[in-house]
Amino acid sequence: MDSTSPVMVPDRYVGTVYLLHFDRPYRHARHYIGWAKDVTSRLALHQTGQGARLLQVVRAAGITWTLARTWKGTRLRERQIKRMGGAARRCPLCGVRPQRDRRAVPDAAWATAYRLRALTDLWWETTDPVERDRIDAEITALTESAPCTPLPGVTSPSHGELAA
Repeated sequence: MDSTSPVMVPDRYVGTVYLLHFDRPYRHARHYIGWAKDVTSRLALHQTGQGARLLQVVRAAGITWTLARTWKGTRLRERQIKRMGGAARRCPLCGVRPQRDRRAVPDAAWATAYRLRALTDLWWETTDPVERDRIDAEITALTESAPCTPLPGVTSPSHGELAA
């Protein structure tokens, strides 16, 4: 399995990674990142001083905290987030705004081009004539509905060059 393939994790290992934001810093700490199968009960433990040691001392110092953000994930995901450091960069209460997805398709022409490429690959991979007809119909619908404009940065031959 390559590194881009999603890994199926049994449900018993999936919980919630959570980020707590302190109302004021405790020494160097302004945030706490944790993982729990049941976040509500884990937060209740933290509030009573029976959870993580950092939250016990934060509570003793009179510092309150707020649940700032959650992610679905495993303990491995919690460890990854902690290793990346900079919890403030992930905290919406610190003024962080989500960045746009850098992998997003820049415009509709590129989206159509990518879909056409995927359909073409699928057409060549299948031998089922019914599936090929379905793919042909989708390709036809895409090419008829989209204007034939060149993609940004892509040059195409003129009609005279195609006839030669």
